[in-house]
Amino acid sequence: MQKKFEIVKHEQSYDGFFKLETYTLKHTLFAGGWSNVILNENYFAVITV
Repeated sequence: MQKKFEIVKHEQSYDGFFKLETYTLKHTLFAGGWSNVILNENYFAVITV
């Protein structure tokens, strides 16, 4: 079985001192079929010196 995923939605939730990106996605299951839609938020900090 080949593992796959699908990005349902991608948005940049915030873009200022830091960045916040939100992904809504689903992936294949070992037992077959697709998972429920899940939400993943990624935080990117800006480091300045």
